[in-house]
Amino acid sequence: MIFSYITIALRNLFKHKLFALINIIGLTLGLLIFMFSVLLAGYEKNHDHMFDKRERIFTLASKFAPTSGEAIGLYPDSATAYGPLIRARLPELEAVARAVHRIKQFTVDNNSYYLGARFVDSDFTRIFNFTYIHGDASALDHPNGLILTRSFAERLFGRADVLGRQMKVEQTLPLQVTAVIEDIAPDSHLNSDMRPKYELGVIASYRALTQISKLTEEGEMGNNSAAIYVLLPTHRDRAWLQQEADAMFDKHTPDEARKSTEALRVRPLIMSNTMVWDALGFPVLIAAQVLGLMILIIAALNYTNLAAAQSLGRIREVGLRKALGASRKQLLQQFLIESLTLASFSMLLALAAIEWLVPLYNSGTGKAVDLNYAQILPYAIGVTLLVGLGAGAYPAYQISRHHPIECLRGAANGAGGKQWFRNILITAQFSLSIFMLAMVMVVYFQNQKIQELSSSFNKNDTLVLERLDIDGIVPKQKALKQQLLNQEGVAAASLSSAVPFHSAGHYRDVSKQAGDEAGQFDIAFVSVDFDYLLNYRQQLLAGRWFDEQRSQDVFEDDRAIVNVIVNQRLLDKLGISRADAAIGQTFYKIYDEKYPKERQYQIIGVVADSYFFGVHQPIPPTGFMVRPQTYKYLSVHLVPEFRQQGVLNTESTWKSLIPNYPIQSKFLDYYFRLFYRIAEGINAVITGFAGIALMLSLIGLFGLAAFMAQRRTREIGIRKVLGASLGQVISLLVWQISKPVLWSVLLAVPLSYLAAGLYIDFYPEAIRSILPFVAFAVAIAVLMAWSIVAVHAWRVARQRPVQSLRYE
Repeated sequence: MIFSYITIALRNLFKHKLFALINIIGLTLGLLIFMFSVLLAGYEKNHDHMFDKRERIFTLASKFAPTSGEAIGLYPDSATAYGPLIRARLPELEAVARAVHRIKQFTVDNNSYYLGARFVDSDFTRIFNFTYIHGDASALDHPNGLILTRSFAERLFGRADVLGRQMKVEQTLPLQVTAVIEDIAPDSHLNSDMRPKYELGVIASYRALTQISKLTEEGEMGNNSAAIYVLLPTHRDRAWLQQEADAMFDKHTPDEARKSTEALRVRPLIMSNTMVWDALGFPVLIAAQVLGLMILIIAALNYTNLAAAQSLGRIREVGLRKALGASRKQLLQQFLIESLTLASFSMLLALAAIEWLVPLYNSGTGKAVDLNYAQILPYAIGVTLLVGLGAGAYPAYQISRHHPIECLRGAANGAGGKQWFRNILITAQFSLSIFMLAMVMVVYFQNQKIQELSSSFNKNDTLVLERLDIDGIVPKQKALKQQLLNQEGVAAASLSSAVPFHSAGHYRDVSKQAGDEAGQFDIAFVSVDFDYLLNYRQQLLAGRWFDEQRSQDVFEDDRAIVNVIVNQRLLDKLGISRADAAIGQTFYKIYDEKYPKERQYQIIGVVADSYFFGVHQPIPPTGFMVRPQTYKYLSVHLVPEFRQQGVLNTESTWKSLIPNYPIQSKFLDYYFRLFYRIAEGINAVITGFAGIALMLSLIGLFGLAAFMAQRRTREIGIRKVLGASLGQVISLLVWQISKPVLWSVLLAVPLSYLAAGLYIDFYPEAIRSILPFVAFAVAIAVLMAWSIVAVHAWRVARQRPVQSLRYE
């Protein structure tokens, strides 16, 4: 019997090729997008499966305090001091290890490379069970031990058997290769972080880092720079560790550190890969699954709507089957099996498309998504059954519920279903389409706003030279700048401790009055040279720029008064209403144990507010000072017409002046895009989903309009005989389909407004109004719907009345 039903289903598909094609395309696209979104979400949430102890490994994340000035709430790393503290407090822990990621210069046989390295405690190799090609887990027990992955060993030495070979870090500390491990798969948090040079390739001892930096073995509370891993014993759980971490934090965290970090959060290792999204507040994975589900719902609604309309053409078939003794149960089975057949065929096409799509995705993103049929098939079967039965239930119910006499008479209203239900289906699918299209508009124009806010900095023609704070480079900073100013293609150059969009300022507590701890607030200090602000085209609102001839313009440790240039946001904190009134005003550093000297800051200039620290966070009160001992970057402003020549001259000048250190440079646009690429990616994803959703809705409307126009051919002929014009007939058919489309606007607009508001609230400065973009999305969707329906209406209405009356 089932095979008979499947045969009938296939015959109907071939008989009505257009509608079958529309249904198959719609369901295939819906299933493809939904299954792929589920596959990607599962991949991102199931990282680090290669480690046997994954379920017992936890990390300590930092929860930023409201006073920190950070735009994110949670950060994956913590202060380095918490590693030894948690180990001392909880001796029953199986292992505790800090891992500090740093980009350092490594020298091999007179060849230097900047490599991202993990400097870790020795327990790191006992927490993660790496596969050792050479050496073993004791490789880091010696402070100068070094572990390389196979690919890095081959890249640096040309082979993997390199035990005993030496590498120098920062040209000072020799390390010896004590182990080589197999490469870690891409689906590990050790490789998938968005930070540059983050892939796991070089692992060194934490003690080695203390020898080449100011870090100490016991760690510091000053910054959140270490990933802290904890391996729990089998009889302990996350809740216990969180309780102990809270107690440790309360006991050992000083008040100064609490201004930036208010708590520690224990998180399972499996959550480490999604930490970036969690920190930024973008529920990207959930959003992708929800959007995929919306696409599937639209595809299912399309099928339901068109199948219900098509049942008009099978009314007499149903009547004949009932007259010959078929029960309602048998008819329900027949039409549900037809629906399942179509859904199954669409799922096969979707899986075939995923087979083609996954390798493309992996090659384009560096991911390692795997289409594991043992895991995905049960899910695919379940989705197919749900879609086939769910989408086919209403048409099957409607077509099988009437009396044989009604059916044999061709009672269209009975078999075709109620018009109100069909309108609900159209309303639902167009509401989802308009919602996603509106989100595309809002995200796109918010991204344009981000670009506009960042335009005060010349991102494309500014080359930033990094790591100028290395001891071997510091004495040559001024000479490098002067030589570059004489090179063709270089318009200007300036030294600083930070550059726009990249490095945070040096935060200090200050107050309007000396010693006023109750009125203190944080200010971000940035060290610059004399022409830095001018070169970066900052707008001077009052006062003057820094002057080399004035000694007080330069910061010295023993100088009590230092001249600074501030932004408008600082004036608000100081209670100064006008920029010109701020000139000559002073504010003071709050004393503490670390900085006990009294210091007074005198304002000599005020610049306009700019998003120096990135457009994803509010503009902080900022002060600029000339402090040469903290310079880390050299910004080289290139002549646009000779940009390439300027880059080449910069590289050659560096090589001639600083031959022992390879140049490390990036255009300013690179730092901007470290964050902006997230917003761009979100826009691209939503745009793709919205385009598919609208296309599916229009495909469904195309099929429904074609079918309804076909069914009303005779009515149209009669209307034309009675004097109806071409325009009146087209208006009649367009209006019939337009009503549910217009109803969808009433549902989609408030939904879009709320969702778009949640998105733009993330940004400190958002687009002025959401409504114009929502209205634009509505206009596009409605106009395209009208166009689809009008084409069919015109094709039917332009026929001669005699042709229409001969129909059937």
